[in-house]
Amino acid sequence: MKKRGILFVTLMALLLVVSGCSSSNNKSTKHTSEPVSHAKKVDTKAYDKLSKTDLSKVKFNFKYYLDSNSDGVVSVDIDNQTNKKVSFDQSKFIFRGSRDVKSSKNGLVTISPSKGMSIKNLFTKVDNSFFEEPGLFVYDNPDFKLAYVEQNQKEFDSSNLSNKALISDYKKFFVRRDAWDKQKADDYNNGIYGNDSSDSDDSQSDADEDSSSSGTNFNRTLILSEKDAVALVEKQNGSADEVTGSTDGAQYTYNPGMYDTSVDGMAYWVRIAVPVEGSDVNYYPYNWTVYPDGSVYPGNPEDN
Repeated sequence: MKKRGILFVTLMALLLVVSGCSSSNNKSTKHTSEPVSHAKKVDTKAYDKLSKTDLSKVKFNFKYYLDSNSDGVVSVDIDNQTNKKVSFDQSKFIFRGSRDVKSSKNGLVTISPSKGMSIKNLFTKVDNSFFEEPGLFVYDNPDFKLAYVEQNQKEFDSSNLSNKALISDYKKFFVRRDAWDKQKADDYNNGIYGNDSSDSDDSQSDADEDSSSSGTNFNRTLILSEKDAVALVEKQNGSADEVTGSTDGAQYTYNPGMYDTSVDGMAYWVRIAVPVEGSDVNYYPYNWTVYPDGSVYPGNPEDN
């Protein structure tokens, strides 16, 4: 009987030891299986260093209005739809119109992912006339287009960057602006803006004498439209009847718009239309390419 009691106590002790070890192992297993959480790091990228995909996910909305002093100002709302923090150097915002206007702001700003930000008074003392002609908001340079200006509107956003009409108007406008800038520089170098102009009359006379030669560039002749181009060609060559040597009703005309030449950019296309006797059809034996700076070359723009 005594031996049975000792055996019973021994068995109970063993059961308690085994049960304790099992409980300890379970606790240990539960402890090591719990996941360890870490905060995900969000990258910060300068806007002009973003990938093409991320650039398309940052949206801009520019607004023109008058401030409390009745001065024209432009503010911008920026919507960052990327998964990155995006930083901007405020001084790099530029409005490209009849002349370049730089931002009135300085310093860096950063926009968190899926967040927006408004920058007030990004451009200040902006004349309303800037929005009466084509233009473009850019960041640092024209490679980073933000929104085109829609003439006589007060609000412009990134969705209009694919508007073909605005793209075409802007390109034509800047061909003319570049020609105008070049002409002003040439005029300055020729003494028209205060440099030595003692030879300017002789230079103009030489230009007039050479007016019939190809590639003529009349000083201070800026070509801003198809009609300007026709007038210049007629001035150089005489009437359409004189050019064709006939009296059949020949007349100067033009192909609408501007055309891309193989070398020197956009140009106008001037022609002489000669009626085909007995029909309403014309043929075009004479063609000229006219550049905005006043240069004229024989042939159509594809030939130049």
